[in-house]
Amino acid sequence: MCQPAVTYLGISLPRANSRSLQAIFVLIVLATMISTVVVCEQASAQGLSKNLEPSFALDQAKPSVTFDSPFTGSWTYRSFLSDPNLQTPVEDLLFGAGNLELLQPSLEKLSGSLGGDGWSLDLKGNASFGNPATIRFQGKGTIGGEEWIYDYTGYLVPLWPNGELQRPAIVGTIVRTKEHSNGRAKAGVVAQWIAVRKNDDKPSKPIDYQAPGSLGPVSAASWSLENTRGASVDSKSFRGSPTVLVFTKGFECIHCAEQINIFAQHANAFTQRGAKVVFVVATTSDALRSVLGSSEGTFAFLADPEKRVFRSYGLDANDSTHGVCIEDSNGVVRWKDSGPNANVDISKVLEALESISPKNHPTGDKR
Repeated sequence: MCQPAVTYLGISLPRANSRSLQAIFVLIVLATMISTVVVCEQASAQGLSKNLEPSFALDQAKPSVTFDSPFTGSWTYRSFLSDPNLQTPVEDLLFGAGNLELLQPSLEKLSGSLGGDGWSLDLKGNASFGNPATIRFQGKGTIGGEEWIYDYTGYLVPLWPNGELQRPAIVGTIVRTKEHSNGRAKAGVVAQWIAVRKNDDKPSKPIDYQAPGSLGPVSAASWSLENTRGASVDSKSFRGSPTVLVFTKGFECIHCAEQINIFAQHANAFTQRGAKVVFVVATTSDALRSVLGSSEGTFAFLADPEKRVFRSYGLDANDSTHGVCIEDSNGVVRWKDSGPNANVDISKVLEALESISPKNHPTGDKR
């Protein structure tokens, strides 16, 4: 008697026990390896480099990750000493003040300057677009013949939904990394800093709701990745409905295959909630196509071979290799989860998806 079919990796297969699914998956991986070896041999025969890795045998364009960075711009900067004494005059708490200029053209690079009367530091660092968005950079400069070095960490402050006269702000901590001023400015001193955006050309957009337990939503970076047909898919194409982005290591990971299977079994639950599910796989579009074919399945599959998009969501913290991220219909990150193992707790993901629904966050008192 025929058994009911189950969707597995976007392919309709007879329902089987876990051992059968693993056996089927091994066959799929072997087919993928054979196809990539054939591609490499063809590339070599055409005079291409013999040292190409199998997964990169064909010339693959790097996935595009562009940033409308909330950090880029001009800011007024102030820092304050960590003094809990309420009797200390406010003016004695000021550690530093100046003009902060930040530029972030890509995830891998953040640069700028910080300075005031008689001093200036060149800034270099990076950012992650998690919840909240975070920047980390170092400032260096030569002032009065001495080298100044300071390290900074900052967090983008979420906007209040009922706020008035609010501006984008960054708060964080600073440490003096190197002693200067003939020993009067000791290394290791820590202070807190705040930066407020000047003449804002990016209007503040208060949010109507946010996921319980989150540190505040943040707009995700824009990106473009290739699908199974090799066509570029822009992140903005998913706007208009909630999107669940599932980041996997690749088809060699049996736990990722289990995760895909579990999501497929609950496809109707996502459809009922009006959500799209997109698997972002750390492989090439050719590898995707060799396993899945070029037709669209239950879910969308996109290739992120260098995991640039994975990192852009801040999912790589603490050596995490897997992640799930939920964006609302406006492309704002509302919930995310990452770790060393694939998330197979589908109830947790569905609960998070329910929590961002506007119907669960009516307007009114938002205390």
